[in-house]
Amino acid sequence: MSSLVVSHAVDNNYSQSFPSCSHTAKNRNVAWLQLNLGKIYSLKSVKIYTRNEANWPPYRFRQFYLDVSNSSAQNSTQRVRCYTDNSTLATPSPVIDIPCKQTARYVIVETKYKAPEDTDSTGPILEICEIEVIDIQCSITCTRGLCDDSGLCVQGCISGYWGSNCMNRCPVNCFDNNCHNNGSCIGCSSGSYGDYCTKKCNNRCNSKVCNQNTGDCADTCVVGYYGSKCESPCSTNCSSESCRKDDGACLNGCKNSFFGSRCEHLCNQQCTNTSCDVFSGHCVGGCNEGFYGAFCNLTCSSTCATSKCNQLDGVCNDGCLPHWSGKTCEANQQLFENNTKTEVYSALYVVVAILLISIFLNIFLIVRNARKNINKRQKTEHLKETCHVDQNKDANKAVYDSVEDNAGYHELGELSQPSNYDQLK
Repeated sequence: MSSLVVSHAVDNNYSQSFPSCSHTAKNRNVAWLQLNLGKIYSLKSVKIYTRNEANWPPYRFRQFYLDVSNSSAQNSTQRVRCYTDNSTLATPSPVIDIPCKQTARYVIVETKYKAPEDTDSTGPILEICEIEVIDIQCSITCTRGLCDDSGLCVQGCISGYWGSNCMNRCPVNCFDNNCHNNGSCIGCSSGSYGDYCTKKCNNRCNSKVCNQNTGDCADTCVVGYYGSKCESPCSTNCSSESCRKDDGACLNGCKNSFFGSRCEHLCNQQCTNTSCDVFSGHCVGGCNEGFYGAFCNLTCSSTCATSKCNQLDGVCNDGCLPHWSGKTCEANQQLFENNTKTEVYSALYVVVAILLISIFLNIFLIVRNARKNINKRQKTEHLKETCHVDQNKDANKAVYDSVEDNAGYHELGELSQPSNYDQLK
């Protein structure tokens, strides 16, 4: 493999005569030229000037290829090919402008072609007078200064910048000045939260650190406050200013006369010394006179002989007032007696009323039945009289009818034959 010294190829001398050109050694299998740009650039094109004289045309500049790489020519696995020449012209162009939109540090021109016109060498030869590498003027805020031909950064932005061309600064409260390519912060500095860290954590958060998305305090709250954002004050009824961050429960109990997880309830004033259990609210020292129950919220019966009663069940301690009885003196004896008499009289009234109704009903039935019998008897006698008159009339009519019948009979007898009477004679 033969390489050439590229000093003449990058001296800004565009003369294409022999003294201004560089060429590889003779009699090698491969001829190549490597240009080290010193760092990685965003390339746009590579323009090659080859030797071209009247008595020396560029016949050696055929069937070459142009590669770029981030490592030297020896590491062929990382080379990217920008151009392959397949020219068969007798006299190739002495200047060729090759598009090469790549990011690279090394530019490599190489060939294995031996020109048949070349009689003084047994191998390929390159004659390069000048190589002009055109890069894209990328923003200095592009990572490694690399961008495509439109100026868009191809490997992102350096710290503190964002956008397709990395011209936008990250918000000032981004942690370590880092942000995503849309400008949202990759974490916030202490005291800030939100996508762009423009919101302030509650100053009651200990260490002033809160969740970037929600603003919830990452640690505990300052004394006297609770809640996800430490926005709520602890109850003034707590025995101390400390309360639990999650729900505000008083950590050291309640002041006297209060109970509940946040000491939000007042003990019943009828508790002795207004003292009660901080969890249940039950009176712990008993009840004031005249009251009973776990909360001392029930009143002893007014019919107790005194205002004292058992503080568990309300049983009168000193018995009942006259005419009252029962454990809590709930039964009125006089009222019971009066009610009993009233019930007896009421029962008698009902019995008497039932008897009177029964008597009146029986009398009514007897009278109605007697009237029915009288009417029946009268109708019977009337029918008898009517039948007697009718019988007499029928008898008289019967006698008359028999006489008339016999007369007719005799008349008929005379017309036919002698009567039986006459024959008997």
